[in-house]
Amino acid sequence: MRFKYLVGGVAALVAACGGGIESAGTPGTPGTPGTPGTPTPVVKGQFQPGLISGPGYSNQYQVFVPLNYDATKKWPVIVVLHGSGDEGNDNQKQLLTGLGPVVNAQKATWPAITVFPQRRTTDQQRGGYLFIAIASLDSMIAKYNGDPTRAYLFGLSAGGQYGFEVIYRNPTRFAAYVPVAAHICTLCITGAQPTLQSMTDAATVIAQTVPAMGYWAFHGSNDATIPVVDARAAAAGWQKVNASAKYTEFPNVGHNSWDMAYATPALYTWLYQQHR
Repeated sequence: MRFKYLVGGVAALVAACGGGIESAGTPGTPGTPGTPGTPTPVVKGQFQPGLISGPGYSNQYQVFVPLNYDATKKWPVIVVLHGSGDEGNDNQKQLLTGLGPVVNAQKATWPAITVFPQRRTTDQQRGGYLFIAIASLDSMIAKYNGDPTRAYLFGLSAGGQYGFEVIYRNPTRFAAYVPVAAHICTLCITGAQPTLQSMTDAATVIAQTVPAMGYWAFHGSNDATIPVVDARAAAAGWQKVNASAKYTEFPNVGHNSWDMAYATPALYTWLYQQHR
């Protein structure tokens, strides 16, 4: 459904997946390409581990390569930013929640290079997400002939929160953004303290940098971690710039709205129609 109403009041900028909001700090150099690890043979139809590294960061990832992969063709790329509950050093947990199970269930037909970087528990939260998003994308484009005009960012909870800033600071990199159970770090975008109005304003500022980019946000009405009014406010701000931006709210669903969001067939039909 489309978001068609305004909201009022104040929502606290709570941490995604229970984590605290860190100060902006200096997260390194957002947008700095990662350095792919030692090339490994492409195994089609399966997840494969890899490593991206750059100034101050070294993160593992899992990438799914379609079963019908052909290196001579360009492929859409999906970058998936996980919630803080899936951070770690095992290079596995990020596959267990959200889009990972969906890809795993559709191995025979999944059509996109899909990368799941894992933010380490020792990474500064904001800086970690800003680095791994662009470094992962650059690595997939270089290694698997990814199509830079069909790059898509998915962000779940904490990953969704900082995904907004990834889009803002890298406005030419993605054709669509899909935040789920997420809100915006207003301090990171406009420097304003978190209120519903500042959430709307921050969304408008971001959307103005990517006015033609596809946007579809999902949220649960009973989310006790990220208040639903935050997502409504962000959708209102985005739609001030792009009237076709989508917002879907699941009634009586809590923070794990990603289960229903990623099970929405129309999401993927819409996604692959987005191009830069």
